[in-house]
Amino acid sequence: MRTRISKLKYLIIMIVFAGLASCEGPIGPIGPAGADGTDGVAGTNGTNGTNGTDGTDGTDGTDGTDGNANVQTYVYNNPQWNTSGFGLEIDMADVLTDEILENDAILTYAKFTDYDIIASLPGMGWTGDWRNYGVYFGNSVSTDPGVFTFSMVSYELDGTSTSNANLSPIDWIKIVIIDSSNVTNDGAKSLNPKQAIYDELENAGVDVNNYHQVMDYYNLEY
Repeated sequence: MRTRISKLKYLIIMIVFAGLASCEGPIGPIGPAGADGTDGVAGTNGTNGTNGTDGTDGTDGTDGTDGNANVQTYVYNNPQWNTSGFGLEIDMADVLTDEILENDAILTYAKFTDYDIIASLPGMGWTGDWRNYGVYFGNSVSTDPGVFTFSMVSYELDGTSTSNANLSPIDWIKIVIIDSSNVTNDGAKSLNPKQAIYDELENAGVDVNNYHQVMDYYNLEY
């Protein structure tokens, strides 16, 4: 009885599959192509890197000294005439040496307070009256004999010393020391190195008594 039922089941299943197979229709036509996909969004550009910061400027160098290595100027403001005796003295112990006094040219100029002139010393100058002004470089004549000084005296035209009451005040005295190695006139050598400096200035048309010509020649400040 069970065998008969199983066969019946099998028969029913086969009839169902046969029916399904008979239901398939012919293959339909190929469908239309699908629409194109949309373009992808372009990627954004990368940001530029920031510029590096500028380096800081170096500090300015200090100003050089007036003139050049072989020409030095020394300015003494408001020098005072001696209250006793005569003349004036300026201590130059830290400047003068025997070698400088022997070999180098020393030019001296003075600006008198009450007169718009710059006088070359030694020499004659107008300071209310014509007077002769003498200078001396060397050991002190009135203070310490072992100290190098610049000394200045004033004489009337008759040769007498100017009295203290008539001494003209001075704004400044400028002393220019020209090293004998500064001579450049074709390398010429002189038996007197100091004279060689004066010869060079003369050959260049420079009057040593003319303050501005000397300052211009050596590129010194007025």
